[in-house]
Amino acid sequence: MFDTHLPFKYPLQFNEECTTWSAVEAVSPTPWFLATVLDPTELIERRFLLARDEEVLIFADQAPLGKLTALHLMQSPMWSPTGDWKLVPIRRVDRKHRKNPAFDSLVVTDPEGVQYSGFPIHRLKRKVRNLELVIELDGHPSR
Repeated sequence: MFDTHLPFKYPLQFNEECTTWSAVEAVSPTPWFLATVLDPTELIERRFLLARDEEVLIFADQAPLGKLTALHLMQSPMWSPTGDWKLVPIRRVDRKHRKNPAFDSLVVTDPEGVQYSGFPIHRLKRKVRNLELVIELDGHPSR
């Protein structure tokens, strides 16, 4: 999750629908996502910090703010195997269906085929099968 603080509210606001901040605080050490989308109206790239599976699925399924072109998993030192910040490129987003659709879950896969899922999102020890492909990414934001 992310908090905003008034000293970091940017003095110039560019859009009446959003507030521009020069800094946000990551208030939880759990992993989060960096999503890159291509804005359909302005043909520019936009980047979003996403804290939960639900937001990733919204961007992958519905593209409310543009087509998802790249996704990265950000692991804090607490969750990274290196003990430092790690940015993991994601190549595939899948949905694992449950008996109750409210409990469907997200499974993301990196270029080496390593899967991540759960809360907090973590590397899976066993390969998950019977997944519904939501989106496949080439890993390169549009140019």
